[in-house]
Amino acid sequence: MPQYIYIIAGFIIIYAVIFILYKNRTRKMQDTFNNLDLLGEARNARTYQLNYLDGAYAFIKDQMKSGPIDAFTVARAPHTAGDEAKDVVKNLLKGAATLGTVRFRTVHTPKYLVLSGDNLHLLDTDKEGAISAHLIFDRQRLLNSSLTEVEKPGAVVRYQKFGRYPLRAYKLSLSTDERPIVLDLYNAFMNVGEQNTATVAYKVQDMVAQFVVGSDFLNKLGDRYPNLKVPTDLPKV
Repeated sequence: MPQYIYIIAGFIIIYAVIFILYKNRTRKMQDTFNNLDLLGEARNARTYQLNYLDGAYAFIKDQMKSGPIDAFTVARAPHTAGDEAKDVVKNLLKGAATLGTVRFRTVHTPKYLVLSGDNLHLLDTDKEGAISAHLIFDRQRLLNSSLTEVEKPGAVVRYQKFGRYPLRAYKLSLSTDERPIVLDLYNAFMNVGEQNTATVAYKVQDMVAQFVVGSDFLNKLGDRYPNLKVPTDLPKV
């Protein structure tokens, strides 16, 4: 039998295994979220937040020093298909300038929003993941800001769901002395990667934590600033 037959059969088996694992994960996720004790999970929000702050997101705690961290989430700068096309052209021109010896790729980094008392802290990051800017918006700034629910930007997150609960997208416009700072965020603490796409964690329990932490941030922000209040699926406690 020709060798390529074995290669094709191997690829078929690999794809079949991946498909089965995906279906099992989807079924487990649906079962978990369809039977989720929302009130109980809302009470777990603080525990989930501390787990993040003591783990991969300890840099947020370091940046806030002794300041309280009441809630936090991740955001990103708006990035449309048109913006992506501009990035491609810009990177090609940069590559042409180096006669193709250097490849360029525009990197879009995550921004973190931290609610601390009446203030909202915006932590920007560079391509190495270090904090590159720390802006503070006080009560007056936030009273002049806005938060609205929008259609989910990008096909990557368009059909993402947490069981029966949809992934919701919001546009936050933060007031400054000049132009507002506009950010996209979700009702979940999403992982925002280099290409400015949002993906959920692989493990179902991690997805629960993402959903709770992100929704808890929106609830607490809306409690303090009615002009920034949006509906969420997570009850307030």
